[in-house]
Amino acid sequence: MTAKWRLAKELTLAHIYLMITVVGVDPAGRYLQGLRLLDRLRLPGAQAHLVTVVEPLLPMPSPFTPGFLPPFSECLGDRMKAGSELLDSAEKEVPRWISVAGKHVGYGNPAQELLHYSQYLKADLIVVGTTNVGPVSSMFLGSVSKTLLAHAQCSTLFAKQPSYGPVTAVLATDHSDYMSQCIRRLAETSLTGFERLVVLTVNLFDDVHAANLLSAMPALASGANAWVRARLREKNVEAAHELEKLGIDCESRIETGDVSQAIARVMQETGAELLILGAQGHSFVERLRTGSTSFNEVLMSEHSVLLLRPAKPN
Repeated sequence: MTAKWRLAKELTLAHIYLMITVVGVDPAGRYLQGLRLLDRLRLPGAQAHLVTVVEPLLPMPSPFTPGFLPPFSECLGDRMKAGSELLDSAEKEVPRWISVAGKHVGYGNPAQELLHYSQYLKADLIVVGTTNVGPVSSMFLGSVSKTLLAHAQCSTLFAKQPSYGPVTAVLATDHSDYMSQCIRRLAETSLTGFERLVVLTVNLFDDVHAANLLSAMPALASGANAWVRARLREKNVEAAHELEKLGIDCESRIETGDVSQAIARVMQETGAELLILGAQGHSFVERLRTGSTSFNEVLMSEHSVLLLRPAKPN
């Protein structure tokens, strides 16, 4: 019984730390940014599935058009072959500690193909290389980023720049229940590549709110700002304690003002290259939800972004 129990425990641990990762391989080679950042994050037991997508150049011709279908088929076959060769090259770039579990050449819309394949695999993470030049940077990078922001069912890593050495990251949290689940999920992954992790929250109860509260309810307004800061500090400490399971020291920062500006300021001051956000939020007055802060940070900022979702899709 003891041997069976030990085997069952080992299998359970292997299941917990096996992260199914879908890597979007684009012809421009920006997927290399994602692979290098994934390498630096040091995720034990990661299993990579490499995916590239051949986009239609023209509408599918009618099979009744004489002499037109065979050349089209031949052209498509050549492009699918080129896609396979691209994945063979990408496989050589995958870090040695990550096992390549599969390679897939899709046809159609890149964003939808990535979504469908990641849902089919019940993936834990999608990794794509992108840029900070805006939502229309290219058919693959721009539209894929926007679609993954809105519709991915798992966490997504948007890698934007070449990266080397240990990772310094800022985790921005609104301390909602959703973000607490994301933090627990992040702690379970056993990422070991963080050198420094800053837990950031923004105190939106500023002097203006305090003045308004003072005029309306003087008895409640006294010390309200200090109470809010104390509660946020407690929540930051709780989040840092959870993340210390990763074997790293966490710092706490409480900022005021505009959320996006606070994030940019802390990223610059700490020299962080990776911003970690939740895909949803509440108490930031919905400013940390997908489509606002997350959308801006992924598509417009210079730093890489890890967008967390708490659980694998059913």
